[in-house]
Amino acid sequence: MHPLPRDSRMDSFDLSNDVDDLPGLSIFRQTDNGVLIRMAIFLTTLGCTADQVKATMKQRPWDATLRWN
Repeated sequence: MHPLPRDSRMDSFDLSNDVDDLPGLSIFRQTDNGVLIRMAIFLTTLGCTADQVKATMKQRPWDATLRWN
C-alpha cells in the first residue's frame, strides 16, 4: 500500500502527478485503508478491546464521505 506523501524529487521512483486523474489510480484509497490498518495493529499491540475503543469514540462533526467530481 502506498503510504503517501509522494517523493517528488527528480530521481525518485515514485508515481508522477500526471496520473492523479486516472480512474484506476488507487493510492488515495490505499492510503485511507492504511490508516485503519495501522490503527488496528496499534490497538491489538496495546491490548485494547473493541468495547474500549467504542467507549472513546465520538461522532465526527463533519461529513467524512468522499465525493469525487
